[in-house]
Amino acid sequence: MAQLVSTDFPFPDKEMDIIAEKIHTEYLTERRRKKQFIPTKASHQSWKNLSKFYRERNRTSAESIPDKLRSIGLWFGKVSGKPSANFPVSPLERENLIERLAQAEHDRWAADQRRQGYTYGPVENHVLLTHPDIKPWSDGLIGAPFPQILSCQPQKALL
Repeated sequence: MAQLVSTDFPFPDKEMDIIAEKIHTEYLTERRRKKQFIPTKASHQSWKNLSKFYRERNRTSAESIPDKLRSIGLWFGKVSGKPSANFPVSPLERENLIERLAQAEHDRWAADQRRQGYTYGPVENHVLLTHPDIKPWSDGLIGAPFPQILSCQPQKALL
């Protein structure tokens, strides 16, 4: 019960910052790989140069990891020794789970954008509040790099 009401469950602040930075680093890696990296774009800055606004967005993404995992039947638990990022499923099922996690993250992000007044638009515009990725997952969006993100979580394991 203490874990349910603890302010640092499932991640203490220090770990949350590590995970948020890892999420951002993987986001930048994926943008570069897809040749969609724009060095002058505010959300494409290194963690060190990233604005508080975008750091908080990455932190919100990190905070939602346990909810997304629970939505597909996976749970966090404390472990002793070195943590493992191995998924407790077959390699075939693993790809399906990762796709579901990526879709869940997209849905979380899009809902957050909509709460802030954003709608779909062909260009990201913070004045008109439009973003080209506020669309269904099935339209072929970039997935979140969950295996890499999960591997950075100290003293946690998937059950």
